[in-house]
Amino acid sequence: MSPQIFLFGYYGYGNLGDELMADYYRTLLAELFPGLERRLLVGPAFCQPLLAGERPGNRWHLPQLAWSTRPGDLWVAGGGNLLQNATSRRSLYYYLSLLKLARGRGARVVLLGQGFGPLVGRLDVALARWVLARVDLVEARDDESWCAFRAMGLEPSRLYRGVDPLWDLVLPPAPATGDGLLLILRQPEFPALQRLAQAALAQGLAVKAVALAPSDEPFLKRACPRFYHGLVRDLQEFVAALAGVGLVASSRLHGLILAAKAGFPVVGIGGPPKIQACCRGLGQTWYAADDRELATLSLRRLQAAGGAGLSRRVRELQSQGRKVKGELAAVLTRLVGDG
Repeated sequence: MSPQIFLFGYYGYGNLGDELMADYYRTLLAELFPGLERRLLVGPAFCQPLLAGERPGNRWHLPQLAWSTRPGDLWVAGGGNLLQNATSRRSLYYYLSLLKLARGRGARVVLLGQGFGPLVGRLDVALARWVLARVDLVEARDDESWCAFRAMGLEPSRLYRGVDPLWDLVLPPAPATGDGLLLILRQPEFPALQRLAQAALAQGLAVKAVALAPSDEPFLKRACPRFYHGLVRDLQEFVAALAGVGLVASSRLHGLILAAKAGFPVVGIGGPPKIQACCRGLGQTWYAADDRELATLSLRRLQAAGGAGLSRRVRELQSQGRKVKGELAAVLTRLVGDG
């Protein structure tokens, strides 16, 4: 009997970055395994047309998933930051349960495009270490995550240094730039939004804000009705939001990546380590832990400082993304063949 492919992540909840990662890995798996059945585990908001050979699965029905998994199947965690308990311990336990379920049924398991943490607490760290010891491959998306997975005891032969998959996406043409600041904020940064906007206006910059996740939208509408330009649901809408912009400040990782890919200087805001890691990966020190730090920065100076250095680093990351895709494709093909 032919093996099956299972793809899972935080898909089907309307978050732009996660939905783009779902499309990226769905396309990759369809190209690699057109003759195999591919099961996509998604949430209730998933509305994309299914690809040939693909069918949706209930991500929450663990007994059904266990029953349908056979030895030699391939389970792929595609992108994200799944091994963390900052959002909730329930999320961590869910993904650890999926990984344990798949390995217990004799499937191969790979984690691609993964960040790591924050993960705190002895029990949670011990559980994650125990489960990770049984997966076939982990691709870390940045140096910090690679070091964290290595510290969890993952053997170098099963740990791959990669990049975030969205570096390999092709964007629609960017619109004309301008003299504005685009704010892309998560809910925890909303109290700072008005102060950030005022700092920008004081420096002569126009301001607009967008949401990349449905959970952010109601708060943004209340916090900044004057600046809010809506929920971004796909790449075309994201690129359209960049019209008239000269600088992007984001506390969402994929807001930073997509804006940098489109050629815009970016500033990372907020506490998550992945934001700092992204800024370092871009060769920029333009990171602010909170609004007070950002307000003291010269936004106009940052706007003018993107230039050739940033463009060169973006090209390097895009090239690395293409290289990683080819190498991982070879590994996935071998794992399915060995199964």
